[in-house]
Amino acid sequence: MNGKLIVFGFTGIGKSTFAEKFPRAKDIDSSTIPKTDDWIDLYKEQILRTLENYDYVLVSSHGVLRDAMTDLPCVLVYPSPDQLDEYCQRFLQRGDGQWYADHIRSLWNPLLTEFAADRRYPHIVLRPGEFLADYYDILEELRNH
Repeated sequence: MNGKLIVFGFTGIGKSTFAEKFPRAKDIDSSTIPKTDDWIDLYKEQILRTLENYDYVLVSSHGVLRDAMTDLPCVLVYPSPDQLDEYCQRFLQRGDGQWYADHIRSLWNPLLTEFAADRRYPHIVLRPGEFLADYYDILEELRNH
């Protein structure tokens, strides 16, 4: 799978914007996958089909999805822990609602701790004010490695 890269991206990092900006990228929102017993298999199948036509496939950062993709070229992208308020503001600005911001707020520390401990993939930790597109050159290096 040389020349392809799956980006596990935390909510709010700019996956959709990246896909709009770079035509070789496709964002697959996990909310579009029916949550049946085999949803991870369905999601992985869609990712693999999408990789046939795109260099970057942008997907959720769910742990069960990361577990299913260890045989593929992936990177994990998430914010630094000090950005909780910035991300809650991003959620509100894009119309996710207060309930969503509160939900992510309640999961923030456990999720970021889980991501930091996952050593199966390279990591990109976004700093305040940064988005996925700011790391295009690094993603290109990873994709071509």
